[in-house]
Amino acid sequence: MMNRIAFPLLAALAASGCSGRDGTNPSDIAAPGLAASVARGDERAGSSRSGTLHLKKECSVYTGLAGSYCTITSSNLSEILVGSREFALKDADLVANTLDGDGVLYVRDGQLALNHCTIFNLTATSGRIGTCRFSGGIGQLRGFHANVVVSIDKDDPNVADFDGPYSFSKDGDRD
Repeated sequence: MMNRIAFPLLAALAASGCSGRDGTNPSDIAAPGLAASVARGDERAGSSRSGTLHLKKECSVYTGLAGSYCTITSSNLSEILVGSREFALKDADLVANTLDGDGVLYVRDGQLALNHCTIFNLTATSGRIGTCRFSGGIGQLRGFHANVVVSIDKDDPNVADFDGPYSFSKDGDRD
């Protein structure tokens, strides 16, 4: 059930290094309204729709440590706003130059999606570097699923492109 997944992820996010030194306030991430929404289980049901997701995220402040993030700079999905942040919940393996871990795409209070990314070349300057799987969310992202290919933008090595199919389950299932 989503509530059992979201609370540990949000707790890990708040405790994982979002100390404000990068301008991020932990209370902005795990906001009281979000925690209350998860506790009540009052997320809205998702619509039955699907398509191809196209996101761009700028990662110049991503350090490879849990709590670091990338910022969404372009989105073709109205539920994922420009300015949303994707936070890592696990340190990358900087020796092997890889990441295999969970993350949270935080859109705003009461709106987030969970993901798992496998990145096989964190310092690549072009081309495909991995995949991410989104499996559920809270608020308008309830029932959200996507399997995307992650590649480095050809014009900027600090920008990653996420492209792949997405869907919202008809009943807004809780993964």
